[in-house]
Amino acid sequence: MEVKAALRERLAGIYELDSTGAKRSLQMEGVRGFAVLLVFFVHYHALFQPWMREGSPTFALSDFLWSIGHTGVDLFFVLSGYLIYGLVIKRRNNYGSFIKRRVVRIYPAFLCVLAIYIALSVMLPAESRIPTGAGAASSYILQNFLLLPGMTSVQPIITVSWSLSYEFFFYLFIPALVALLMMRRWSPIARVLFFFTLAVVYASHCFTSGDERIRLIMFISGILLYEAMHSYNLGARLHPRTDYLVLIALALTFLMVYVLTGQQGRLSFLPDSDKFKEMYRTIVLFGSFGLLVLASLSSNALLGRIFSWTPLRWLGNMSYSYYLIHGLTLKGVAMFAHRLVPSTDGSIMAFLFGLPPAFGLTLVSATLLFVLVEKRFSIATREKKQTESERLTPLESGSVQVAEIR
Repeated sequence: MEVKAALRERLAGIYELDSTGAKRSLQMEGVRGFAVLLVFFVHYHALFQPWMREGSPTFALSDFLWSIGHTGVDLFFVLSGYLIYGLVIKRRNNYGSFIKRRVVRIYPAFLCVLAIYIALSVMLPAESRIPTGAGAASSYILQNFLLLPGMTSVQPIITVSWSLSYEFFFYLFIPALVALLMMRRWSPIARVLFFFTLAVVYASHCFTSGDERIRLIMFISGILLYEAMHSYNLGARLHPRTDYLVLIALALTFLMVYVLTGQQGRLSFLPDSDKFKEMYRTIVLFGSFGLLVLASLSSNALLGRIFSWTPLRWLGNMSYSYYLIHGLTLKGVAMFAHRLVPSTDGSIMAFLFGLPPAFGLTLVSATLLFVLVEKRFSIATREKKQTESERLTPLESGSVQVAEIR
């Protein structure tokens, strides 16, 4: 027992972010862990599906997890909307200082992983995305340094970094919007109506123009969630049995996402369901994930226990590092596995038995990045009196960009 307690204390020293716990949200940490776990399945399926026979039960399960795994980044966007909006609406912030803190939070781990990708691109030119020629290469690397992939058509060097572009756009946009419109003086209902209308107008724009950045409305889902919890105390009104209804709704949401992602023509009752599947998918997640986070953060029952589970919380606390590095780790594991076990239709067991060690290695690489870079250069530099909402920014503190995720 003493050994177990000592091990737990050692691990807590690595993965816990706050020893005081004054305003801690254990469920928030767990939700981030759940989000990044979803992203893991996106990359695992993409890299290890050659070991499966298409049409087999194993392939069907992995394909389902791949489909729903793409929603991990949407969940991170909801969390970011909730946390960053809460930070901005509660008090006036110096815009320059606010952006500087976001830069310090995002860039150290990102630059470390970007440097690794660039070094590997030089060592393995066949795997490189960097164009030849000093000028073109420098321009491309600079564009990635500025987090342009995602909001622009630039392809990312780090597959998942497109989501950081969305995140940083939100960081730049929301404090300016709140300040310019003096939204702190508005009534809560006025703010709710404004942001809901903004989501509807922007979603309509995406439907009519073909703009693929509809996932930006997931930040608004988080904004509305904040107002629901802090202006109307909606979370306190939920019955413990609501948790079961939320889990049923989540299961139905994942089923619909799976059908929209890969089952062409199955939702023919929706206008142009195949053409606008990304739009429909995001609209469903807008409500479903908002409800999930609302119930999870407010729950002392089932959802509260699930998302307060220590291993899941610890994964959530290092989710930003995990999000950045796990895809590269899995790529290395897959390249090594191909040498050991050729991918044939008869090697499904290699796929199944490879999952635990592959996941374990992603935890190792993420822990190294978390301890050596993120905690040292981002978390440790935050102001001592920083609020909990700023500390827990998701695609930063453990947020994700889901692997290519698309």
